[in-house]
Amino acid sequence: MMIPFIKKQLLLMIRNPQILLILLGMPLLLITILGFALGDLMNGEEEPIEAKVGFVVEGDPSDELKQFQQEVDESEMPAQQKEELKAAAAQALPIDALKKDLFGSKEVKKFIQLKEKKAEDLDRLRDNDEYSAIIHFSEGYTLTMLRQAFLEGSESPDITVIKNDGRPLTANMVTDMLTSYQEQYTLALQAGKAGINPAAIIPDEASFGSVEKLEDRQPLSSMAYYAVGMSVMFVLYIATNMGSFAFMEKEDRVFDRLIFAGVSPLKYLLSVLITTIILAFLQISILFSASALFYGVKFPDIGAFLLVTLCICFAVGGLGALITAICYKGNSESIASFFSSIGVAVLAFLGGSFGPLTSGKLMGILADLVPNGAAMTAYFKVFQGYGIGDVLPNIWAMLGFGLLAIIVATIVFPKEGGHAV
Repeated sequence: MMIPFIKKQLLLMIRNPQILLILLGMPLLLITILGFALGDLMNGEEEPIEAKVGFVVEGDPSDELKQFQQEVDESEMPAQQKEELKAAAAQALPIDALKKDLFGSKEVKKFIQLKEKKAEDLDRLRDNDEYSAIIHFSEGYTLTMLRQAFLEGSESPDITVIKNDGRPLTANMVTDMLTSYQEQYTLALQAGKAGINPAAIIPDEASFGSVEKLEDRQPLSSMAYYAVGMSVMFVLYIATNMGSFAFMEKEDRVFDRLIFAGVSPLKYLLSVLITTIILAFLQISILFSASALFYGVKFPDIGAFLLVTLCICFAVGGLGALITAICYKGNSESIASFFSSIGVAVLAFLGGSFGPLTSGKLMGILADLVPNGAAMTAYFKVFQGYGIGDVLPNIWAMLGFGLLAIIVATIVFPKEGGHAV
């Protein structure tokens, strides 16, 4: 008995060109515009990080090493210990180690260009905006450092980092790297005091690693983002349009005639639910098929994709039934009009259809609670290669929303006829 109802409601939607334009043409147009316009931002296509660093050393580290070795020779320690200490100092020159181990590594050379300059160039370098930072070693730095490391010297070596405020990102990056290296170098020298050769602890080449993704997942392109975002947004219009069409049937006394013919009101509501689910599935299938054909947005796991699609369609079906029930109960189409003009926009914003939400943890929780937001998160995970187990929380959110909407719609929907006034 419900099949004729479902067929009739499907034909009402499919034969309306204005509705088809809104449900299919508009989202495809927005996917194209937003995907291309915001492509660089969404794809993370930023300028590579590059930093030019000035390296200024006052004095001659070689002369300072000789002076240190002379001080060792003049000390009262045993001859063998003197030779070991002088050899260790020659292998652990701080400035040479910094240039070789840190700034000389292949990883660092990719984004930091070290420029060695003379002390007399320091003032000119300060005024050169091309430099992210200037590392300045005062005269006697090497000698003071060696004394502190091997002869229990109390004086601290003087090193200055001059940062360019106009390049805070790269300037801070250089400072952090230098601080980390100094800590490593100091630790190695402390070990040297315990009888371990510092050169055996300081690595031949700095191991700062490389930038890698935490997981080997497919990156989320702008086209994929807006294909999902616009699809889960415009599928909500299926619910509002079904509410409007159902209320038109009440105004035309179709619902009254069904009641007089002995058809259960809940059976009619069930037909609205099923029709909405079918239409939502058709709409999403068409939109994602077009996105795959024209923009290359393809999901690696079709089974997981279909599961998410069925769940969001169920949620939209429940919403359509709820809107229909409220319209019938209030004998007004205003709720459908309100949801079409304002409700969809609010849900789209909360769900992140217009762009990623960056307003904190609370907004992220809200996004995963609304059906379109839960669907977006699930689609994104499936697109990036996650399994069904990873999207179960989002699936439960959509199913829970749809079930709650159906329960409320069943309670609210009139149990007897009564034509519109």
